[in-house]
Parts: sequence; structure tokens; C-alpha cells
Amino acid sequence: MNLFVPDGLPNSPGARTNQFWAQVPEPIRKDVERHVLAHLPPELVARLRDLHISGESAAFDPAFFHFGSGLVVRNLCRERLSDHALAAHGLGCNWDRCYVGVLDAIAADLVDGA
Repeated sequence: MNLFVPDGLPNSPGARTNQFWAQVPEPIRKDVERHVLAHLPPELVARLRDLHISGESAAFDPAFFHFGSGLVVRNLCRERLSDHALAAHGLGCNWDRCYVGVLDAIAADLVDGA
């Protein structure tokens, strides 16, 4: 079910957040991902692309740290899907657990053209 884990390590933070995000139905995921991508500054989009090419998750990059750009990304996600609605998709999902999955999915789409 890991659709976009660049590092492929099941116990890594990147893998776990991607597993949580993969539980959300695809139409909802794509809507949130498009919204976030549309609002990210070009330098962060380029950073996501570079991370994916190097096989790294946004989970390990300071640019997307929880209290930096991560906060902005989580708020963008909430504009499309509330924390309550996200939690309905299982495993106690919330944006703190899923926002890196959104970023990694965006990066995969940028590189792999999915």
C-alpha cells in the first residue's frame, strides 16, 4: 500500500506518514495534493523534486520541518480537508502524521509524472 515511499523503509518516519496518507481515498488525496502544490513557493517545489530524485523523504529535510514550512503545509491541507474529516480515514490520522505523505506524493508526481 506504500504508493510513494522514496526510501522504502517501513519503520522510517517518511514511510509511516506515507502509509497514513495512502489510506485516504485517492480523489481526496489528489485534491489536497493539487491545492498544496498550487500554493508552495517554487523553491520548495524544486526542493521536493530534488529530495525525491535523491531517494529521500521530506520527513528528513529541514525545509519541511514541523514548525517551519511544515506548519504552512499542514494549514494548506486543512483548507481542503479538516483534521476531523482526515481522522475518519483511520489510524487516528491527523495532519501532523500525514503532511509529509502529502509532500512525498507531490514529489513523486513531479518526478514520475503520475
